[in-house]
Amino acid sequence: MFGAAVVAMSMTTVSAQQLPNSGFEDAWNISVPWTSDGNTVEMGANEGQEYEGQPMANSTKAYNPASWCISHVIGMGGLGATVTGEKVEGGFNESASAVRLTNAPNSLLATQIVPGYMTLGTTWSTSLMGSENDGGSFGSVPFTFKPDAVAFQYKRTHGTAEDGMSEELLNTLKPEEPATVVVYTWKGEWNQAEVPGNIGFMSAVTCTMTDRDRNILGMETAKGGAVTPSEDAELIASLNYAITGDAAEWTKFEQPLNYVSDATPTKINVILAANDYFAGAEAVGRDNSLIVDDIKLVYYSRLNSVKINGTAVEGFDKNTYTYQVGAACPANESAFEVEVLGKSAEYTVNIDADNNVATVKVTNIDADSDGQKEHTYTFNFAGAQQSAIKYIGTLVVSFGTDTTIPDSELYITPNSANTCTMAIYDFAFMGATVGDIIVDNINTTTGADGSIAYSGSKEGLQLSLGGNPLVANVNVTGTETAAGQLTMNIAVNVPGLGDIPVTFNGQKQTNGIDSIIDDENAPVEYFNLNGIRVDSENLAPGIYVKRQGRKVSKILIRK
Repeated sequence: MFGAAVVAMSMTTVSAQQLPNSGFEDAWNISVPWTSDGNTVEMGANEGQEYEGQPMANSTKAYNPASWCISHVIGMGGLGATVTGEKVEGGFNESASAVRLTNAPNSLLATQIVPGYMTLGTTWSTSLMGSENDGGSFGSVPFTFKPDAVAFQYKRTHGTAEDGMSEELLNTLKPEEPATVVVYTWKGEWNQAEVPGNIGFMSAVTCTMTDRDRNILGMETAKGGAVTPSEDAELIASLNYAITGDAAEWTKFEQPLNYVSDATPTKINVILAANDYFAGAEAVGRDNSLIVDDIKLVYYSRLNSVKINGTAVEGFDKNTYTYQVGAACPANESAFEVEVLGKSAEYTVNIDADNNVATVKVTNIDADSDGQKEHTYTFNFAGAQQSAIKYIGTLVVSFGTDTTIPDSELYITPNSANTCTMAIYDFAFMGATVGDIIVDNINTTTGADGSIAYSGSKEGLQLSLGGNPLVANVNVTGTETAAGQLTMNIAVNVPGLGDIPVTFNGQKQTNGIDSIIDDENAPVEYFNLNGIRVDSENLAPGIYVKRQGRKVSKILIRK
């Protein structure tokens, strides 16, 4: 019978890189609990039958979801049969069914609590009239992939006292007992001799058990003889995690596996328990339950770290996918030093030098936590330093009345093929200089006729008026003809003062670049990205706007 059970297990296959019947939507089959003495009795064989007005032993049917095995016990020929799991309504992703696992009092002896758990292998238990208790899971399903984590939805409750409970029954309640999630992958096999695997009166029948959970995980066993691993036996990854507390609503569980080998597995087992699975029979709490649904293996397709030309990207986070890098765009992919998060993940680097953009795409064989199989990280580079282009014209400030400022200067510094930085230095308002208006990352669109459209914004630009700070939000739109005639609409909003429309009309200076380049001896000033002038002697790492004369560029300060 044991051999037949192993053959039956080997016929259960995993669908690709996920677990079989992970949503428990497939057929539920009547349970015939495995025992070392060859049980063939179905759970519920005496369904509906009574003796002297009482239900006969083994009168309640028990089922297993396809590909899974729940820890129902058959007792001694049906005497003491106990149901520890059932199908319940799902509630996640339109699921029709889920599994409730419950630590149930033995139908013959209520002070003996049978642990509720399920496994992709085979459940087993042994006991001699309430003593010498042991049990667990053995076996597996075939599996040759390297998942990074396991995730599912669950609910959790603990048993409570009932009216009329004796002190002995009250002691079976364990309000602090955790539920347990156990996952492990391996290759080869472990065989343990003389493991008792049935419930008996005076003695139990022993067997040689293959791939017992404790043997693979390197734990001690209370029952059984010598453990013999095959030459290629190797644990590859595992998880043993305790779920504490209650969860009345569907709650997401996700935890990574711990890899101890880079070898390729051939088997996997997953155990979900409503109890402290490895703590022993005395720790099992009456009526503690765990409902589970939608079990998935997770394959990360994200970056764990990235360096460009040996320098870590500032502020990098695996869940943030766009970055501004204040350096020139690398010439080739070798500049990127990348560490992927997933065990099976792969990546490609693509560089668009014309637009100063590089992307790193990470892919994996199945879905990440968010359901996606790939994630792309975009790095926008400042490009080579470029000089500002000067425009001279008229600046009109509209606040109550229009104030016209002739011979005004506006500077545009190209950042890439489609972005630029606009600057108006020493901007004056209400007869006082309030500071520099610098707006970076303005989008530019070049038309077929050579005209350029500008669009961008800046929040939190810090200015000052009469020594008092002003924080402004700036919106920029504009057009420039092919001949260099620029109209720029600059809407400055100052909380408490309202909108201050500023309009610039001017002409591009053909000698503007040359005059700026020649001004190499002018003093150097630095501004943060909010337009505030900062001390050049104490620059913290970050991106700054550098001005020398009228030459403006963005730089990256590293420490």
